[in-house]
Parts: sequence; structure tokens; C-alpha cells
Amino acid sequence: MAIGKTLPASTYREVLRRAYAAAKKYKFLWFFGFFAAFLGAGGEFESLFNSYVDIGERSRGIFSLRSFYQDGFLWSMYESTMDFFSANPWQAFLFFLLLLVVILVIVWLAIVSQIGLFDAGSKIAKGTDISYGDAYRNGNRHFGSVLLINLTIKVVMYAIFVLIGTPLVATFLLRDSLLAGTVFVVIVFFVFVPISVVASFVVKYAIAYIVIKDKPAGESIKLGWKLFREQWLVSIEMAFIILVIGICVGLFILLLMGIAAVPFILIAIAGLFFASQQGFVVALVFGTVAWFAIAAIVGAAYVTFNYLAWTFLFLKLVDEKAQSKLARWIGKFSMKSA
Repeated sequence: MAIGKTLPASTYREVLRRAYAAAKKYKFLWFFGFFAAFLGAGGEFESLFNSYVDIGERSRGIFSLRSFYQDGFLWSMYESTMDFFSANPWQAFLFFLLLLVVILVIVWLAIVSQIGLFDAGSKIAKGTDISYGDAYRNGNRHFGSVLLINLTIKVVMYAIFVLIGTPLVATFLLRDSLLAGTVFVVIVFFVFVPISVVASFVVKYAIAYIVIKDKPAGESIKLGWKLFREQWLVSIEMAFIILVIGICVGLFILLLMGIAAVPFILIAIAGLFFASQQGFVVALVFGTVAWFAIAAIVGAAYVTFNYLAWTFLFLKLVDEKAQSKLARWIGKFSMKSA
């Protein structure tokens, strides 16, 4: 790993402190954070952690898939879908057209928001004033390049997944091969998930190169891979810090939801006690809205902080050649040993 000059041990604290202060000061960025969350709310190792924790669910899922196949449920679902299309062609067309429009709007908002956060972070780091309009305009300016990178990486990852997984899943379903199913789960666990994590680092750095350094998409991917390869220890350390913060934020959201649920639960109980269906429904609806509002607001603030922290770190990696804390320890130990 290529290592640049050594920075003080407070590098991460400085990055996180500045990201927290910026996210707190510029609350309009939370709007971008909310939609950027659709591209992944947590850090790189949060998805890795969830994938490893859910390995049992993955195993049960593939065995459930076999049961559905053997019972004819998958074929029955396919026939029902085709029958619906045949009997209601216009309704089906309008439904999928509306679904496509919603998906495209969400993708557009998510990409623009992702770019807006990187752009805002770079300007904050330089001491330049930021505004919602500037972030929005820059989001649209780089939309094509960032969308291309996101699509390219996802297509490549899904292609790898399909090429590896299809023969194994087909063998598992058609020949009832337990070995094929087990190999599929193991490959996802030990191969595909780590590759996805590395790809997410590369994508993050590539987008930063596009937005902050104004590089073209192809060159940005190469630069993103080079930066991760040279500074993988720094990247991993930062990802673990973001993971811990993300877990704490998740627990905080659950705590707030629990506190917010108390009055609505009491209203719902009172509604049941007095046989008031309206009271129960009102408590249920407003309680759900309150939970969503808590998750949306706190989650948007966290995603904003997340992107700002990575932006500040990216600038240090590129402009100041930040060095991993672990690497500094190893370097000091080597010098003492010599």
C-alpha cells in the first residue's frame, strides 16, 4: 500500500466533528440525505455486517425457494400473472407505467441528492457558502456520469451474481442437490458480499472524483480503484467507525420510536376499552406517521453526516495523503525495531 505523510491521530475525530457540525448547521441538506438513503443508508461494513448476520435467513430463503418450486407455487404465480395481463392489459400497462415513473423519479432524486451532498461537503471544506439551489444544479450537471457509474457497478455485480448463482440455484431446484444450495450460500457469504463492499468503496471515491475533481466517469472509476488500493486501511477504518455510529443511530431511532409509541398505545387501549374503533384507528394512523417521521428525520440527518464525513476524508486522502492509524503504529513499531 502506498502511504503518504503521517497526519495526527486526531484525523478521524476532526473529520467526524466537522461532518457533525456541518450536518447540524445546514439542515436543508437533510432533504438530500433522505433521498440519498435510497442508494444505501449505512456504511460499507453495515451492509457486510447485515449480510453476515442474515446468513441464516439466506439459507432458509433458498430452502423455501426449493419448497415453492417443488409445490408448484412459482409456476402458479407465473400463470396468475400472465392471466392478469391477458384479462386486464390496459390496467397492467398503466400499473407498470406508473411504477416505472415512480422508480425513475426516486432514482433521479437519489442520484441528485448523492451528488448534492458531495458537492456541498467539498464547498464546506473550502469555506465556500452553499445553498439548496447550488447543490441541486450541480446534482443535475453530474447526473449522467454518476448514474452511469452506479448502473455500471450494479450491472457488473448482478451479472457476476447471476453467472455464479444461476447454475447452482438451477441444480439445487431441478436436481434437489443440497450441495449446490450450500455452495451458493457459501459463495454469497464469502465471495460476493466482500466484492460488493470493495465495489461500494470504489463507487464512493469515483463519484467524489466526478463531483469534486470534475473527472469523467471512466477515469473516475480508475482513480477510485487506485485510491482504495493505496488507502484501503484508511477506508476500512473509516467504514468501521461509520458502522459503529450507524448502529448507535439505529438504537437511538428505536428508543425514540419506543418513547413516541407510549401515548398512541395508551390511546389505542382506551379506544378498545370504550369500544371506540375510531379512537383505535386514529392512534394507529398517527402512531405510524410519528414513527415514520422519526425514522425519516433522524435517518436523513445520519445519511447527510455520513456523506459529509466521507467527503472530508476523501479530500484528506487526495489532497493531504492521510495515513491509516494502524499503518502509523506499524511504521513506528518498525522504526523502533530497527
